[in-house]
Amino acid sequence: MPDERGIVSMGIDLYSGSPASRLGASYAVSIVRDGEILYEASDISLPKVIRLALEYRPNYIVLDNLYELARSKKELLRILSLFPYRSQILLATFDVASGYRDLREIAAEHGLHDPRRKPDPLATARILALLGQKGVGYAIRVWEERTKIIVSKGRSGRAGGSSEDRYQRGLRAAVLRYVRKIKDALDREGIPYQLSYRKSEGGLDRAVFVVDAPRERLSGIVRSKRGRYVVIRVKPVARTRIVISENVERKLKPVIVGIDPGAEYGVAVIDLDGRIIATETIRGGDVYQAISAILKYGTPILVASDKKPAPEAVRKVAASFNARVFEPDYVVSDLEKSSIVGATGYQTGSIHERDALSACLLAYKNYSKKFEQVDRILEAMELKIPSWRAKAEIVKGSSIASAIESAIEDVILDMEESFSREALAIQRIVRGFIEDESKVRNLEQRITELLSERQALIDRIRMLEESIKRISSEYEFFKRSVRAEVERDRYVASLIDRLRSCQDSYRSLEEGFMELKKSLEDLKRIVLEYNSRGYRRIRRLYPPIDSGDIASIASEGSMEGLYIVYLDDISGVKKQDLEYMREALKRVIIASQRCAFKYIGDRDSHIVCIEVEHRGVEVITSKHVLIDRETLERVLRLYREIYNSMPKPVAMSEEDLEKLIREYRSSRQG
Repeated sequence: MPDERGIVSMGIDLYSGSPASRLGASYAVSIVRDGEILYEASDISLPKVIRLALEYRPNYIVLDNLYELARSKKELLRILSLFPYRSQILLATFDVASGYRDLREIAAEHGLHDPRRKPDPLATARILALLGQKGVGYAIRVWEERTKIIVSKGRSGRAGGSSEDRYQRGLRAAVLRYVRKIKDALDREGIPYQLSYRKSEGGLDRAVFVVDAPRERLSGIVRSKRGRYVVIRVKPVARTRIVISENVERKLKPVIVGIDPGAEYGVAVIDLDGRIIATETIRGGDVYQAISAILKYGTPILVASDKKPAPEAVRKVAASFNARVFEPDYVVSDLEKSSIVGATGYQTGSIHERDALSACLLAYKNYSKKFEQVDRILEAMELKIPSWRAKAEIVKGSSIASAIESAIEDVILDMEESFSREALAIQRIVRGFIEDESKVRNLEQRITELLSERQALIDRIRMLEESIKRISSEYEFFKRSVRAEVERDRYVASLIDRLRSCQDSYRSLEEGFMELKKSLEDLKRIVLEYNSRGYRRIRRLYPPIDSGDIASIASEGSMEGLYIVYLDDISGVKKQDLEYMREALKRVIIASQRCAFKYIGDRDSHIVCIEVEHRGVEVITSKHVLIDRETLERVLRLYREIYNSMPKPVAMSEEDLEKLIREYRSSRQG
């Protein structure tokens, strides 16, 4: 851990927006020196962030998410190179031992934040700056100081005439002697270096040492010199080096993520080949914990939900990664979710994980046909290109052709980087061959071999370029044939859909016809029985009962002052509806297959419930039923029995009334 005296650190956190959006992103910044805040601001642009870094020149610039600064690795490297070259850039949420961790946990370990509270962007920037004071984080970009030693021929006057060649050989030999002296001195001190030179007849025209040590370390070992035959220049150089480890690089691979937010978050991650990477249940319902969990497995390009519209928490997670949001076109049932996950054979740890994984798989299914086309095209072209590169471009909205072309460009860039690495290997080989005169001859032979290998590589590049042209031509032909096949398949599919639609319509009409035919037969039978058995039509009600129902009952008339209605199940009728009907119609008989009460009200205004058997009632429409003569007579008989059992109102005599008045007056006088 570095000493905190005089240390300046700068924390940067995303405030709003996204690096990929049209409006861009804004940031919160906190700059701290020796634990004291020098500057803080919110909602500032990236150019201003870089200007502040150049102005304050912090020792450490601390981030919690690399992709809050850029959309891609290439763009990230360009942006990181703009910060002051002596500033180390730290990723606070990553270390090699434990991988990615929640920033709040790290801050709590150093006593900087309560892990139960969610910090706002400015508070997060302040926490990052204070962690920088302690040197906490993984170094993404480090500052290195080196020294360059240049040995060249002197600039003195030349010899003339026939001595010119001999004079030049003497200068080159002098350069070679000094190069050997400097090399021996550096080897003796154990100081690493890289050596490059230009050879000519009799020695060296020029040589350059790049020493991995500051200028002060070379004091007493080598110094600048301007002589008649040789010029030695010693000058310090500084550079920055950006290092993203394989572990961090692996976490940047594109993935599809499913989120099921709530009191407990379900998180599922699959790759672009549909393979399940992991599922997790996060307790506490925290978006930031979900984001930290996702970062352990990759960089999402598609965040999926099993609900429509997608919850706000899902959109927040997608926005933090500049990823697209997937939501299904219909309501996905629990049975379908279990079926989708069960088909994979993967065992989830909770319902939340199941819902998140089903969202992932539905999202993958949405792109599966295009993904399969990409795999077929790459296989047909015999291109050894990672299919996930093209698939990622498709998810971002590119066509299949554009996605494959982008993947081919990436492979060409990788080849160029490979050639650059081979060139560096050649330089390392050259350094080892200048030990003595005998090794110089071996070096010349090796250089010849390397030049041959270089020519072979150039030929290989030309062959690959021709192969790419041929593959591009084949791809265009294949694309045209695939397009025709797709159009034919699409037309056949549309015809099949139309046929299925016609079949469904026919079945629906046939079923409706059969239902109408059955209803007609039932109606005929009921009409015949209506005439023979003396059926009476009465009103059929459904809860809740409103003024329209009361008006309809009243319009059909009463039977000797009684209104008779029918309810399938009286238990669903509220008491206030019954009271409303009693007050409006006064005397009502409810016929039902099951009664919840005998009667309510009194002899003047009441509702009586009488149970009837199903065989005595025929349903003719949704609004009316028929009751046969026998059932109707039974209903009226039972009604009279219940009515007679109701208590009669008690009449008060004149004597009782006078007695009551006297008692009232006595109570008033007392």
